[in-house]
Amino acid sequence: MVLAASDNPKTAVELVQPPAGTPVGTRVFLEGESELMLSLAAPAQVNSKKKNSAWVKIAPELATNAEGIACFGGKPICTPQGNCFAANMKNGPIS
Repeated sequence: MVLAASDNPKTAVELVQPPAGTPVGTRVFLEGESELMLSLAAPAQVNSKKKNSAWVKIAPELATNAEGIACFGGKPICTPQGNCFAANMKNGPIS
């Protein structure tokens, strides 16, 4: 999945990046949480237009913090190599 962060007026967009040296296919997890929590099977496709879709439920919780670190529910999204980020998009929504 590709995530992109934007500034608050949504005039600029930047892809959320993993830390340098992160191998392709590395699973992400929330800081302080077990990596295993994200190993559950998910549908191959999500219809974001349905009111009860998973995306509609989690999207409001995705944002960058004041440092440009991608977060879900205020917790940084990480890999074993470090935090995922959008360096130029601080305190903005992620979609």
